[in-house]
Amino acid sequence: MTVSKCRFIDFYATGIIVSTLILTSNAVAAHQNPNIMSRRDIVSTCLLYVHLVRRYGECKWVHKSGALSQMHLAGYLLGILHYLCLPFLLIPHHQSSNLACTLDSSDNPFQDGEIGGRQCHDSWSSSSGILPSTSMKVFLNVLAIIGCIYFQCQQHRHHVILANLRGIGEDSMSSSTKTTKHYAIPIGGWFEYVSCPHYFSEIMIYITFAMLLNDVSYVSLERNVEAWVADCRRYSTTPFQFCGLMSDTPWMDMIIAVHRSRAWILCIWVATNQAISAYRTHEWYRTSFGLAYPQQRKRLIAFIW
Repeated sequence: MTVSKCRFIDFYATGIIVSTLILTSNAVAAHQNPNIMSRRDIVSTCLLYVHLVRRYGECKWVHKSGALSQMHLAGYLLGILHYLCLPFLLIPHHQSSNLACTLDSSDNPFQDGEIGGRQCHDSWSSSSGILPSTSMKVFLNVLAIIGCIYFQCQQHRHHVILANLRGIGEDSMSSSTKTTKHYAIPIGGWFEYVSCPHYFSEIMIYITFAMLLNDVSYVSLERNVEAWVADCRRYSTTPFQFCGLMSDTPWMDMIIAVHRSRAWILCIWVATNQAISAYRTHEWYRTSFGLAYPQQRKRLIAFIW
């Protein structure tokens, strides 16, 4: 059960639609909370949009998939699922990580007292010993932004190189078929070192997303739990009773830890997927072209693998 690789465009259309819906929801919620998205969140959202729109445009106007280029239906459905979830991971619904430092006594579902910004600040510093430098955070954010733009340009560059390899000739088996399409050995750019520089660029794009969204929380785990329960109280989509019960279980620590690391978990998922694809593509090149294929080329990482 397969579908045409031309349907890759559905992935990015899905991501664009879901991202737009989330941003629309944020715009409505911003009337009640002007701080619903920080400047860093806005930048990461714009970069995600650039990535999705660029890939959509490449699928529509750059890629030249042959009639026989197919992908398994399971892979297609998994890709749709990935881009359904991607905007929810990279576009914040609200500042849940900061709620613990902004709750006042009237909003606090616990009766222990007020949770103040100074109290949260001290809670984090007492457990970690030292606060990260503001200048270092700014430097890493700028580095992530520049890196994301750079690797998006490189991915587009190598997609163009691949698209130009598609040769067009007459099909000798059927006069009704106008063309057949075949590959040649890709040359130029990072193809001189690896077989799949576009996959490497994809991994690096998600690493920059993870760097930009890395949430080194300034509040303790206990404060995050309190904030999470407060979220349940404010947003009617989650039953408050369920949240209160979950906060008293060992699963709560895991939920908060996964939430904190969601961008890096996404990055590991993408890297694994791209590494498998790079391995298969490299083996296909070597099988198809034999000794004519440059033997010094690695699969994904130059000079290493």
